Amino acid sequence: MIKTEKLCLKAGKFNLKNIDFNVKKGEYCVILGTTGSGKTLLMECMTGLKKINTGKIFLNGRNAINLPPEERNIGYVPQDYALFPFLNVKENISLGLKLQKCPLEEINERVTNISETLSIKDLLNRDIKALSGGEKQRVALARALIINPDILLLDEPYSAIDSGTRRRLWWHMKALHQKTQKTIIHITHDLQEALVLSETVHIIIDGKIEYSCRSKDIFKRTSNKNVAEFLGICNMASTKDYEIQNNQILIKCQNNVIHLALNRNIKDGQEIHFGILPEDIKVVFKNDSTEDENILRGKIISIIENGNFCELFIKIPDLNNICRDGVLEAKAFPTPEEKKLFTEGAEIKVLLPKDKLHIFKN
Repeated sequence: MIKTEKLCLKAGKFNLKNIDFNVKKGEYCVILGTTGSGKTLLMECMTGLKKINTGKIFLNGRNAINLPPEERNIGYVPQDYALFPFLNVKENISLGLKLQKCPLEEINERVTNISETLSIKDLLNRDIKALSGGEKQRVALARALIINPDILLLDEPYSAIDSGTRRRLWWHMKALHQKTQKTIIHITHDLQEALVLSETVHIIIDGKIEYSCRSKDIFKRTSNKNVAEFLGICNMASTKDYEIQNNQILIKCQNNVIHLALNRNIKDGQEIHFGILPEDIKVVFKNDSTEDENILRGKIISIIENGNFCELFIKIPDLNNICRDGVLEAKAFPTPEEKKLFTEGAEIKVLLPKDKLHIFKN
């Protein structure tokens, strides 16, 4: 449906670098990255609003490099929605059809259909200035969809909306995609948003696609240190002080050894980077009989209570030589009795499951 090959664009001091990706017909794809990573610039290349320097863009198998935006049959919802304040809701939605010189009867029918689909029929005569953020988002979406595009591009569609409304709109969008089976490319900096909505994810860092996968595999397959940090694998460590034995990496700490599964090629003497998600660290309580190689002792230095879980910041003396400040962040789901043990200064034991420790490329 849409494919790029070695797409490059220089924009001032910033570059999009050899962008290769492929989105199939009917797929919901998210391009995930931080502010300034090149997400919007890449989307503007797809729409034809930006002219690329080198590379190719294919739409339905056709090289679209020289196609003007109006001939690409792409629906586009920019981050600020770009609704016209001098037009009411109905006039904004129908503008594309009027420019295509569609008959008035067809315009009215299609406006009615799309407004019912997006639950905005009661807003049609409203002034744009009177709409909430969520209502503006749905009006912009209706305007993009009414022309029946082959591809729908969404640029940070929920960034200006409060968290409660944003979550409701996620499910609305998911249902809309299931109903229409449109090909959707959605850019966001929000990992949770990406996981809720997408089938595939492409992570862009500093103008380069660093990682592509099915959304359900996002934490399983990454081997890139920069991607791991972006995904929130905040417990990162680096070392050259290790041995390889029996398909395991034995990492030497101050008074302990951490065991990792050897799941990639490591050259002798090569510095390795490894990490673990906060939710994969297990707190070991006194009544727990776990006897694992990777149990470390530490002291709680800070606690953040967050509903049914606690974020624990634990100083681990054994990690001082390999981990920044020797501090691990763990996410624990304690019982009420276990929660009483979580106090600042309390001594604690944690388990780093061998199968949850990931090794990354530099």
